Amino acid sequence: MDQKTRSNRALGKQNREQLSEESRFHKSRKIAENLMATAVWKQAKQVLLYASYGSEVSTGLLIDAALAAEKEVFLPKVLGDQMEFFRITDRAELAPGHQHILEPPGQTKRFLPDASGLAFDRSGARIGYGKGFYDRYLGKIPAADRPYLVGLCFSCQLFEILDGQKPHDINMDLIVTERR
Repeated sequence: MDQKTRSNRALGKQNREQLSEESRFHKSRKIAENLMATAVWKQAKQVLLYASYGSEVSTGLLIDAALAAEKEVFLPKVLGDQMEFFRITDRAELAPGHQHILEPPGQTKRFLPDASGLAFDRSGARIGYGKGFYDRYLGKIPAADRPYLVGLCFSCQLFEILDGQKPHDINMDLIVTERR
């Protein structure tokens, strides 16, 4: 990993962790509202989300809204060095898994396509935690079958340009913050 990639990752994480809990709560709510106002969200019959962890954008409101709207909701589960998405019908199904992050039990319907990140840029590039789980998972899906990818982040994690993108990194189709 080169210095610029490391610095974007570290700065994105530092910026996010410097937000107060109250600020993260309000910004997460605004991010959820902004996403739910998009045509992509309104038309989606299936959504792949993550169970937020630590200082990440909170996804609880999105999970609850998707379930209430009777969308099929899938969350990731780490299986060895791979990740798969499994359907949930209630947040109560989630239990601590990899790195103590809440995960579905993995006994339910897997997401099969017909189809977090620490720093993002305006073109849709993202830098995650460095393990490559999301890029490996999405990289297995042919681009034509890939779901519409939305990155959720606080505006303090959004940079003009990210350095250090790798050929296997998968860009987001849309970035949603509390401001846009």
